[in-house]
Amino acid sequence: MINEKKATVVRQIFDWVLEGNSIVDLRKQLEQHKIASLRGKAKWSKRALKTMLNNEKYIGHAHLFKDNDNDDDGSYLSRDKHPAIISENTFEMVQEEKQRRSNLVRFDGGKKKRKNHKYSSTK
Repeated sequence: MINEKKATVVRQIFDWVLEGNSIVDLRKQLEQHKIASLRGKAKWSKRALKTMLNNEKYIGHAHLFKDNDNDDDGSYLSRDKHPAIISENTFEMVQEEKQRRSNLVRFDGGKKKRKNHKYSSTK
C-alpha cells in the first residue's frame, strides 16, 4: 500500500532532478520546504537521495539477489510486483540525466576514469 504523503515527496524529488537539480540542490530544496526524510529525519543524506534515485521499487519493480559490485551477478528484475509511485519513463529519464552528469566514464573491461573537467554534476 502506498503512503501518499511519502509518495508525493518521492515524485517531487524525481521531478526536481529532471528540472536540473543536483543532489546538493535537492537537499537544499527539501530543507527549504521543511520536508523530512522518508525516515522522519530533518536532514537528508546524499546517500539516501542517491539510493532513492536508483531504486526500481518506485516503478513497481524489485531487483532480487542484486550484488552492487557485480553487473553479471545472477540477479533478476521482478516486474510489476507492487504499485508504482513514478512512471517507468520518469525513472529512465532520471537515470539518463544522472549518466549525462556523471563525472565517471566506464571503459571496456569495466575500468572507470574521471572526466577531465570539473562540475559535471551541475545543471
